[in-house]
Amino acid sequence: MPPRLPHVLAGAALLGLVAGGLFFQDLGRYPLSDPDEARHAEVAREMVVAHGWQRLVLPTFELQSYREKPPGH
Repeated sequence: MPPRLPHVLAGAALLGLVAGGLFFQDLGRYPLSDPDEARHAEVAREMVVAHGWQRLVLPTFELQSYREKPPGH
């Protein structure tokens, strides 16, 4: 019997492509709808561009400490 591994991998790849297409088809189509979403996005952006480990632990908003919600909430 021939090995079935290539068929299984091809099926998994096809399933992954279809699932990815369905998941990402509307990405970026709708703007941020909640007024707080823009603030949370800015906090995340500042954490990405900041240098040093403290910015990963202590988020900031407009260069001031942002502690509206506890970590992990």
